[in-house]
Amino acid sequence: MNKLLITILLLISTTLVVNSAWATTWYIRSDGGTDTQCTGLADAAYPGSGTGQPCAYSHNYYLTGWYKDGSASTGGTMHMAGGDTVQFRAGDSFKQGYDAAWTGCNAASWPYECFPRPWPSGTAGAHTVVKGSSASNRPILWATRAIGQALYISSNDYIDISNLELTDHINCQKGGTNPPTSCGLTDDYGQDGIGGKGNDNITVTDVYIHGMARYAIQAPGASNWTYTRLVTKNNGYGGLSFDDGSGSGVAVSGTMTMSNSSITYSGCGETYSGLATTECWGQSDTRGGYGDGVAFATGTIGSWIISDSIINFNTQDGFDGKHGGHTGETVKIYRSMFMGNGGQQVKVEAPLFFENSWAIGDCNYFNGQTFTVSSGFSGTNLCRAQGNVFELGVTANEVHYIYGSTIYNIGDVGIVTSTDSGNNNCNAGTKVVMRNSVMLSGRQWNDDTSINASGGNDTADILYNASADGNGSGACGSVTFDEDYNQFFGNKNSGSNSKITGSHSRYSDPLFIGTINRGPTTYSNSATLSDSFYLSATSPLRYSVTGANSADETLTFQSDKTIDYNSYSRGSNYDGGAVQYGSTPTSAVCGNGTLESGEACDDGNTTNGDGCSSTCTVETPVAVAPFKGAVSGVGGCSGKGIIN
Repeated sequence: MNKLLITILLLISTTLVVNSAWATTWYIRSDGGTDTQCTGLADAAYPGSGTGQPCAYSHNYYLTGWYKDGSASTGGTMHMAGGDTVQFRAGDSFKQGYDAAWTGCNAASWPYECFPRPWPSGTAGAHTVVKGSSASNRPILWATRAIGQALYISSNDYIDISNLELTDHINCQKGGTNPPTSCGLTDDYGQDGIGGKGNDNITVTDVYIHGMARYAIQAPGASNWTYTRLVTKNNGYGGLSFDDGSGSGVAVSGTMTMSNSSITYSGCGETYSGLATTECWGQSDTRGGYGDGVAFATGTIGSWIISDSIINFNTQDGFDGKHGGHTGETVKIYRSMFMGNGGQQVKVEAPLFFENSWAIGDCNYFNGQTFTVSSGFSGTNLCRAQGNVFELGVTANEVHYIYGSTIYNIGDVGIVTSTDSGNNNCNAGTKVVMRNSVMLSGRQWNDDTSINASGGNDTADILYNASADGNGSGACGSVTFDEDYNQFFGNKNSGSNSKITGSHSRYSDPLFIGTINRGPTTYSNSATLSDSFYLSATSPLRYSVTGANSADETLTFQSDKTIDYNSYSRGSNYDGGAVQYGSTPTSAVCGNGTLESGEACDDGNTTNGDGCSSTCTVETPVAVAPFKGAVSGVGGCSGKGIIN
């Protein structure tokens, strides 16, 4: 080995050792001390006397310092560096925002300008880590006095966030023209759970964000984010927003990955006492709400891979990626569910791959619910944009795929195509391809005269090519619907519908196990409606009933085609739709962080006294002590309190 190569290897080795040595782990726990009393470098309580003791800081403010009048000036000292790890103790609670202990803040006029300095950027080789010490008993960062974010990352990159609960301590909503409950400067609220702009390579793992006044996460210009076991619920204006509100395009780029996550009840408030869903409102509401689960501005949305996740019960659209152009991006959705969103379930411009998934278009879900606002968000204010299940942007040679999925449709149509950014340039290569799927339709909710006195009692259709003008003109008014091996029932024109062209497709009742009221007059809107869409023994979706016409097993999927929505094996003969016969709704497991049948809440743990009991029943929340000197109060609600 020559001397030059040896020298290079030694330099690389030395660099790695030095980088590792520079990375520091800092500890935050409520019984720690100030940055004068403690070093912050030991996971230990402050002993009660002395300075420079080997103990944790009592608050992250002692680690990063704070802004005392916005970003113009700071208090405290920034001790940490990019690439460091910060660990909050499990079960502790830390107030984020104005307090008398933090000097230099204007309590009367601008309390929202007193907030922690942002967590610094890491590097590709050494991410900054901000985490709780336990995923089963997450520490809480709760916002107060109108601060922008419970966890602020500014424009910084390479940050890993995990094992945290982000919330506030009051029910109010921010945004719109007249929210159900307005927020005040003296209230214990924060606008967003996580906030930043232009952030690259951020991971969010085992994080629960609930009860924020505006968004769970606002990150316009994001790129290469990864969400794993992220749960958001009851955030007052929206779920994940990539829109900065400027009205101009903000491009999202790279690959955005979401797995085993849940985005629900965006556009709803949350009571602090009991943590119940309340005051759900939407864009069609007279108050001017919003409520998308995942939403973007007019720029590109990046390439998305969503797997084993649910985006349900958001007051507007589930996933709305329809308002910008695309330059080679794709949206891939595997084994996921979109149900009960108050507008459309999935809207994209980039090519869609929707596989082994549910699109349950009960856009009437919020009608008559106890947690829906008493006026302005019912009847014809629901099923916004006609409640179409899918809206797919189309352009020359663009193809959307729906494979092995279950669709329920009481909107105008199950699938509507419209032109990408107004470009009416579709051609023979522009297609919507549907295979091995089922679409159950019914009376169009917004056209039922029992709901809308001026309606015409129309029946939901399968597909409509809206083109650029909404009336089907031009080249994009005749996009090819390439369908086969599908089951249809209840749609306009029944089995004579011209959209049913596949030689192996059928028009007949799919014979699901549950009763699904599809109108007229009576419509199902239960939070567990998807349980009704499993296959009965005599369902024609079964291979054993229909034979080889049930599914085309030669298809090439982007994901694993051998398993269904529940990761249940499809065996040697595939059934149609999202689930194979024998696959059943997942049994409720208290403590797994997902609300399931029979549970009143599920906060991701089985700890009593945190708002959600060890048996997933709602508890009266523990009162949170105010700051005592410079130490945050201990206790408080850490439960999700997911209430139907």
